[in-house]
Amino acid sequence: MKKYNHVPEFDDFSGIATTFVNEASKRGVAVETDPAKAKHMIKNDLRDTLPPQIFSLIGKITDAIEALEE
Repeated sequence: MKKYNHVPEFDDFSGIATTFVNEASKRGVAVETDPAKAKHMIKNDLRDTLPPQIFSLIGKITDAIEALEE
């Protein structure tokens, strides 16, 4: 079994979070950095409350808008 080095700055997970945000930023991935907003977004995940037809409709509207822009 592979052993991992202990990294003290990761003991409270803030170091992991900082590393995650930094790596995401380097790669151009949007990450919510406000803990209160992130908790709210996780708690109120719209995928759990919206029917799939809504996502289909949003996709069709997005396709129509992109077609008009071309």
